[in-house]
Amino acid sequence: MHFRLVMLPVILLFWASCTEEPEEKVRIPESIVAGQTSGNGIVYTNPQPDDSFYFAGLASQEVFYDLNRDGNDDLVFSMTDYPDSVSGYYSASLRPVYPNQIVRTPQLDYYLRPLNAGDTIGRNSYWHEGSAFMFYEGWDPGHHWSTGQWDTIRHAFAGVKLITGADTSYCWISLFHSKEPPHALVIRDYAYTIRYTEP
Repeated sequence: MHFRLVMLPVILLFWASCTEEPEEKVRIPESIVAGQTSGNGIVYTNPQPDDSFYFAGLASQEVFYDLNRDGNDDLVFSMTDYPDSVSGYYSASLRPVYPNQIVRTPQLDYYLRPLNAGDTIGRNSYWHEGSAFMFYEGWDPGHHWSTGQWDTIRHAFAGVKLITGADTSYCWISLFHSKEPPHALVIRDYAYTIRYTEP
């Protein structure tokens, strides 16, 4: 009888632990891969049609963009096209709205780094909260110059860090630009990380 009295509470405790609901864990991915469209905690958006911003003949233009559709602007696309009869310039840049950040180029700190499909965007990326040029091109009589890694690239990915309260989300944006008139910046698609529940 003594053996049964001792073991009964142990058996009941074991049965209770086996019948408890498993604890759910809330997680947020610590990185995203440029071009990734699916997975736990990944929100993918493909605007139809593409979001296109034209700036031919405009002295300057700014476009505010809300990536995660929470009602707050996350990025500012700045575009300048200033030609005249003898000289001119045009440029495009990306500025994160504080406290968000973007991936810059380490060797060219004031320029936006063009990422390739498959590049990882995460904690160890080269983040900065300031504006970064995609390209800058100018000309005057006898001279023509251009700078920026996007100068010779028509399509690449930009890396963005969205900071909302205690949450940090990583994002890629597929960007296309045209240097031929009408000059344009085009957002083809993008994805970002969010909290998700893991059983």
